[in-house]
Amino acid sequence: QGAGVKTVVLFFEKGAPTRKVWYYQLNRNLVHPIKTNWPIKPTQQAIVEKLDALSEETKALEAIYERKQSALAELKQSLLQKAFAGEL
Repeated sequence: QGAGVKTVVLFFEKGAPTRKVWYYQLNRNLVHPIKTNWPIKPTQQAIVEKLDALSEETKALEAIYERKQSALAELKQSLLQKAFAGEL
């Protein structure tokens, strides 16, 4: 198969719980309809809640990392100042 542009077209029912989504992979030579099944609404909501919790945890860890990185930079600067002042 040669390189080419691939397009995916999604079809689903607006305003209703997502149960099935049809999408088509389109490229220069072929059209492939592919039917997919999605989890029921409560399962989808549980997945979203888990992803939201992971996102919040990631943000908290990022903030901790940035604070530690800043503290490390301050420590480095302090040590350099003391070293040049002959205080070490």
